[in-house]
Amino acid sequence: SFLHCTKILKEDILQPQPHHVSIFRAPPFLPASVTSFLAASLEMPPEAVGVLWSLVKDIVWELPSSTEASADDETAFRIYGHELGLTKRTLYPPIKICTNHECAAWQRRSLLKKEEPHCIVLFTHSKGAKPGWTIHLKCQECNTNYQASYSVNGAVQTYYRGMPQYIQVANHQFIELQLAMHWMDLMQIAYVFSLTSHTTNCANLYAIAQTRYDLGDSDDHWQFGNTLMTEQVWDCFTLLALLDDHQQRDESLIVPHNGDQKNCFTGTMYARNARIMLQGQDELPHTCLRCMCIFKSPDGGLHRTKVIVTDGLTVGCPCCAIPWCKNPLDNNWL
Repeated sequence: SFLHCTKILKEDILQPQPHHVSIFRAPPFLPASVTSFLAASLEMPPEAVGVLWSLVKDIVWELPSSTEASADDETAFRIYGHELGLTKRTLYPPIKICTNHECAAWQRRSLLKKEEPHCIVLFTHSKGAKPGWTIHLKCQECNTNYQASYSVNGAVQTYYRGMPQYIQVANHQFIELQLAMHWMDLMQIAYVFSLTSHTTNCANLYAIAQTRYDLGDSDDHWQFGNTLMTEQVWDCFTLLALLDDHQQRDESLIVPHNGDQKNCFTGTMYARNARIMLQGQDELPHTCLRCMCIFKSPDGGLHRTKVIVTDGLTVGCPCCAIPWCKNPLDNNWL
């Protein structure tokens, strides 16, 4: 319906508007691409689209942005929307105004209007891989680039607080949070020989599930494929854990914005692990006669011993053969 489609396209309607148009009120006119899409998909003249918008725009603006689409909606966007740069799933930054307090644009409270669209693939939990767009908004004063999950200023990448609906694992690949949480559950409860094989299994299981969807609904013309890589599952697992850790401490995750993505998280992972070892385990100071044994040695002295896990393979953490060595391993291959 007209209301449902315009509700899905609220961000696409707002972004091309002039700077003086408020983000809190429905704009008086629709962008040409949105008008063309609605006219073609709903089979009505463009003039009728404009009249309908003038009548219901205030109602649409009060409705929450939709995250669900029917099969008809998916088909309409595939047939009429993709060529116009419109998809059911377009990821915008949650930022409308530059957040750099030293920036003149922040002081003027001017809206971010310089946009850079990028094609992406979204791996969803219940609908398989779907085509989409992500929109980068760039501040023309301080050059901060606001993306769907984080902002980039120079060589620093700062994630927004909270958990995003989609987790970016590569330049053009995003994984739905619900799917990522499903993988986390599998890693915690499934019996596997190693975490490496389990991440591979997650990718393989997703590929098998993809075959359940109607091939007639596929987007073969989309420039990125729907194959999920094991490395992307790993990056998703790492990023989800780091975001959750920072959310619990009410902090923003900040990592370098250069080199391979897997290396960008290394420093933050080491810092988190060091903090957990020193102060993040409530069980560390715990002592009871079920987990600790007090015994008398032959010389009459009292000693205690506690149960620990010594098999690094069991917990997926290979360690150095030299006892108490604290140097990081060159690699984790056995």
